[in-house]
Amino acid sequence: MTTRRWAWKQPSFEESVIAHWSSSMAPKMS
Repeated sequence: MTTRRWAWKQPSFEESVIAHWSSSMAPKMS
C-alpha cells in the first residue's frame, strides 16, 4: 500500500518540482 501511495503521489510531487524548476530557470534562460 505504501508503494502504491508513493507511486500515486510521485507524479504530483515531480510535476510540482519540474514546474518550480522551470519557473526558476525560465527567467535565467531568457
